[in-house]
Amino acid sequence: MVLFYGSANRDEDVFDDPDRYDITRKPNPHVGFGGPGPHFCLGADLARQEIKMMYRELFTRLPGIRAVGEPELLLSSFDNSVRSQAFTF
Repeated sequence: MVLFYGSANRDEDVFDDPDRYDITRKPNPHVGFGGPGPHFCLGADLARQEIKMMYRELFTRLPGIRAVGEPELLLSSFDNSVRSQAFTF
């Protein structure tokens, strides 16, 4: 499966001029990254459940875990992610 993230708000069946950058576009039925519709990630609910379970298990096993310092952010035009973070426990 290939995902084309840039296509979510460029659907010519929905938008009059889908390739024109227009922050004032109205109506703007946003469909990317969590919006409803055909471009919504099918695995989003599973991903939320997995991260909830991961944190529950982490804090059960390491209740004293604490971040040390500021996180190093990943420079990306795709998402906002933490590249690395130091911890103590």
